[in-house]
Amino acid sequence: MARNDSELFDEAYREHRLSIRAFFFSHTQNDDVANDLVQETYLQVWRHMKTLRHIPVERRKFWLFAIAKNILADYYRRRSVRDRHETRMLEFGLAGGSNPAVTIENGETLDAIDQAIKWLPENLREVLALHTMADMSSAEIGEVLGRPAGTIRYQISQARKMLNELLGSSE
Repeated sequence: MARNDSELFDEAYREHRLSIRAFFFSHTQNDDVANDLVQETYLQVWRHMKTLRHIPVERRKFWLFAIAKNILADYYRRRSVRDRHETRMLEFGLAGGSNPAVTIENGETLDAIDQAIKWLPENLREVLALHTMADMSSAEIGEVLGRPAGTIRYQISQARKMLNELLGSSE
């Protein structure tokens, strides 16, 4: 049995990394993604070493796979959001395809949006990112940030308004 957290972590990694990697690969069919998800899993394990210390050896595998399943669900959720945004970009003509002029124009548009977002106050950037990129509701964001959902809705509205002003958009 491990004497300290580092040894306990190493033991959990050695004993279960291959089966966890196989689990991820079976779902993603991508070596790089599977390796990234294994890394994310063990980062969570390290963050929760206090819990791991109290789990009997024969139950550790199940605890690790519970973390891995949550990591996989998060991965699919992020991928779904990304795919939705890419679809919307195609619908609005923001994906240039093979036309170089459109590609350059869209790149400039995206650069302008990135620059405008950088000008937002941190609290507005944070709620906007969680709402648009993580596809979280105002209630979920409020729970994560410890703010009322109404405040989050107001901040999202303010962020959009500021972006429209910074970009000179009438929408």
